[in-house]
Amino acid sequence: MARFNPHHDAEPVYAAVEHWRDSCLLDEGSMLFPGSRLWTAPTIAQVRSAYVDAPDEGSDTFLVKLGRQLADLSDDAKALAAELLWILLLFPSNISAATKRNTVDEILSWRADQTRPDPQWLSDDVLGGLGSGGVGFNTYRHREFMCLLDLVTRLKGLAPAERQDVLSEPWAFSSFLTTVPADGGRQFPHIAEHLLFPDTFERISSGEDKRKAIVGLGGDRPAVAKQMDRAARDRRLLAIRQEIAATRESADFDFYQDEFTERWKPSDAGGEKTVPGEAEAGSARPRNGSAISFSDRQKQFRSAIETTAGDGARLAENFGFSNSARVIEGGLFACTNNLQTYSKKIAVDPESGAASFVFLCVLTFPPHDEVYFAITVRAEASAVNAGLISLHDQVVEKNAALKAAGKTEGSINNNVKFFLTESGQLWFDNEFLDSLASVDLDPVRLARVDRIEFAIWPPTVSARRSLLAREFVGYLGRLVGRDRVHELKIWTAEDGVGPLMQRMPSTLEPAEIQAGIARLGGVFPPALVDRFHAGLNHLAHKHFVILSGLSGTGKTLLAIQYALTVHGFTTMEASDPLLFVCPVRPEWTDPSGLTGYEDRLSDRYVVPPFLEALLVATANPASPVFVVLDEMNLARVEYYFSDILSAVESRHDLQLHSSGVPMEGSTGGEVPAHLRVPPNLFLIGTINVDETTSTLSDKVLDRAVVIDMSEVDFGSFFDAFHKRQPDLAASIAACQPVLTAMNDLLIPHALGFGYRLAEEFVRYHAFATEALKRPSEDIIDDQLVQKALVRLRGSEAQRQLLDDLTKSLQAYPRACARVERLGRELEEFGAFQNSR
Repeated sequence: MARFNPHHDAEPVYAAVEHWRDSCLLDEGSMLFPGSRLWTAPTIAQVRSAYVDAPDEGSDTFLVKLGRQLADLSDDAKALAAELLWILLLFPSNISAATKRNTVDEILSWRADQTRPDPQWLSDDVLGGLGSGGVGFNTYRHREFMCLLDLVTRLKGLAPAERQDVLSEPWAFSSFLTTVPADGGRQFPHIAEHLLFPDTFERISSGEDKRKAIVGLGGDRPAVAKQMDRAARDRRLLAIRQEIAATRESADFDFYQDEFTERWKPSDAGGEKTVPGEAEAGSARPRNGSAISFSDRQKQFRSAIETTAGDGARLAENFGFSNSARVIEGGLFACTNNLQTYSKKIAVDPESGAASFVFLCVLTFPPHDEVYFAITVRAEASAVNAGLISLHDQVVEKNAALKAAGKTEGSINNNVKFFLTESGQLWFDNEFLDSLASVDLDPVRLARVDRIEFAIWPPTVSARRSLLAREFVGYLGRLVGRDRVHELKIWTAEDGVGPLMQRMPSTLEPAEIQAGIARLGGVFPPALVDRFHAGLNHLAHKHFVILSGLSGTGKTLLAIQYALTVHGFTTMEASDPLLFVCPVRPEWTDPSGLTGYEDRLSDRYVVPPFLEALLVATANPASPVFVVLDEMNLARVEYYFSDILSAVESRHDLQLHSSGVPMEGSTGGEVPAHLRVPPNLFLIGTINVDETTSTLSDKVLDRAVVIDMSEVDFGSFFDAFHKRQPDLAASIAACQPVLTAMNDLLIPHALGFGYRLAEEFVRYHAFATEALKRPSEDIIDDQLVQKALVRLRGSEAQRQLLDDLTKSLQAYPRACARVERLGRELEEFGAFQNSR
């Protein structure tokens, strides 16, 4: 049969077209708003007149121009336009289902009435497409839309009996198409043939491709095939199909399969064959380098559920967009399921009902986290069967009344909506409700949920990525009870990280580390980087380095750039899920700021970044996880860090809480009572040595490698700064000599400054000279007082420093005056300190 599609199940598309033919072409109903009457001749005429009679020749996109053309039309006309675009885009598989939905939603948003459409015909299965429309279909969408308008206008102009004949017989429809203008060889007539009569007309949207198939598969001469009109080509293709089918065991084959395209549609030399019809939905490139596609994830989740579903279970997949779960007032909309055939069967034979029901659902959260969950009803499956029979009987009774009134009958249970109520029960109805709070739920259609099993994709290495997803899982637990919600470990964390993030730093050459840090903009002496690398990796079970020195010398930057380099990142903007920066607070007197604490109000365990790093490192033993304890001596290190140091040194478990079972963590995962510090955790502390910080005890110093970073190399720094920001060349040239000379005087007295101050000094100069229009020397003088001299302090030992600064700063009167004032303080008090 020509409807056979080797790439995916196309039956949902053909079912949608059948409904469109019956409800909209033969009748005057609606696809997206059941009960409405949109496909009437007057409403079609409204749209056609606004579009054809008032063309918009502007350069905007098709939708922008269409919006202007329809602006003054009724809501019904705009809704009809959305449905016209829905049918126009139904065939192409080179347009994603999401894009098709967005197109329909945008047109519907132009209405004053914001009633949401019925999602049944907007699912991924329906909008997955049948074949490629080619570039021309999108490029000339305005002409294809006009062709569709002409087609439906002429159909609605036929008498009902004549229209019934045209839409019931393929060759009658083919003959009718000759009356529809199709300037420029439009594709939609070919598409319409296949949509409405998929067993007769091929899944080919191009007249030229039909000609090539006739020549390549039928052996007809090109000149003969070229002279055929559309109907003649279609008849010849049908004959070719019948001839091929007679030589095969099955009539199910497609002209776009390789064995046929090799004969009629050979690929370009050295190129790759283009095979229209491959499903686009779910085929997006997977994240993090994983080879698991959207459809594969669905299959893997279903496979995992099948192992636990038990005998006699009825599994229903609901992974389409329109089936996506959503939180509503009073509960959760879980899914929509087509149960028409099943309901008719059990209405005749109630004993044939399923022993249990499993509804497979999915919900997506930003940025791209997917929660797959399966709702199982086993103990009260009979209640679901009884409820479906009740719905069936209601619709049968309603249809009898419609038929008696001469109206079109509705479908039976083909769009059943399932909801989770706040009482932990599954309730269902044929109508969608956006709230369960004020609804009297029919008890005949209530069933208790036995369990919910879930899995989250991607299996992220950081709980922060899936926080919203985890919150949703917690919501499921609040609805049905936490003891009934269970996580399935379908994917491993390695699916969420690339191979470069699964290598230990000890396996890298020092030169590779140096090059990576330099690529990230780091300016550090190679010997310093080597010492840091060795300090972190010389022991197999413990990795603890403390970077000490002047403020602004790049201690934290070195730690971050080292981690990014090890993990294979090449830009500072990269988001590294295996890197955790933990700023130390001065009020910390216990380990709770790092290891967390139990929150009695929420009955959850608060997970700070350090504990999250521990959990991530434990779950990903093949990957190095880096923790930067920034300014760790702002508080007494032995007060808040002693438990962790002891656990690292003794290799014993770290006590987190005293509960006998794991507690729910604030990031969504579970927190065990005990946790061992894993050997793939790399600890890097940074400390500044000044009067605002605490000294490190011998206990801490003995357990770490302490590397001093007080030495600065302004020459290399300014060279790299100039390469990175050539637009600041003038300011760098003006400031570098002053800063270098001053720092040379300050360093012997432990008052020097680092790279941060130098860079900010230059950037201030560049901005202020441009914005304030003042001389460069005045700006440098301002910054010397505001930035470079603010930490100046000392006693008699620094008298010579003040004298040297006075001589060095003669060209800068404000700075020189400040130094002279400090000299007077020294004379009067025996000590001095700037910025008192």
